Amino acid sequence: MAFAIISLLFIKKERKRQILLYLGVIAIYFLVDKALLMGLNAIPGSVNEALCVPYQQIARLYTEKGKDAFTEEEYALLSEIVDPESLSCYDPVMGDHTKANFNPGLETLKNNICEYFILWLKKGLQYPKVYIESFLYNTYQAWYPGTAITEQKGVRYFDITGWQNEYGTPHWQGLYDFYQRIRYGSYTKYPVIRLFYCTGFMFWLCLITW
Repeated sequence: MAFAIISLLFIKKERKRQILLYLGVIAIYFLVDKALLMGLNAIPGSVNEALCVPYQQIARLYTEKGKDAFTEEEYALLSEIVDPESLSCYDPVMGDHTKANFNPGLETLKNNICEYFILWLKKGLQYPKVYIESFLYNTYQAWYPGTAITEQKGVRYFDITGWQNEYGTPHWQGLYDFYQRIRYGSYTKYPVIRLFYCTGFMFWLCLITW
């Protein structure tokens, strides 16, 4: 989506063709996503996951600047969806703790999305350095071709053993085993081949291809 917007804004040649191309890619993405959800009987992801970046930016702002970074009205608005003091759990490289604190106020946020979007945007314009640093810390693994997903601070990306019971049994054992082999290095130990299982390499491959 980001590539589509940038391309349409800055590349003037063959815009109709570009629009058709990007619409096709986006349509295929949604079709594959729906097919996998239905085929695997999976639960759609929480909106909280999509909001990880703005959550982290607000948390970093509050951690660095404190209450003084917000007017009384802004602080009251923020307090309706999260206890600002709880944002002291902010971790620059992992947003799980921050997302957990925002989760109870998610419905309030969704019902007043315009107000919170304006709040987030206004703070970003006032403190761009904080927002940029937050984003880079949280996505650093996507900038280096050699990085791979590993277990950090007790977070299990693919190992669901002992996790919540309703998610404890894979619906498609073959796919689960495939991810497990990635997780435990069966594929990532091979030179060159391992690059295709690294977030950083895939990002640069897409960017250079584009």
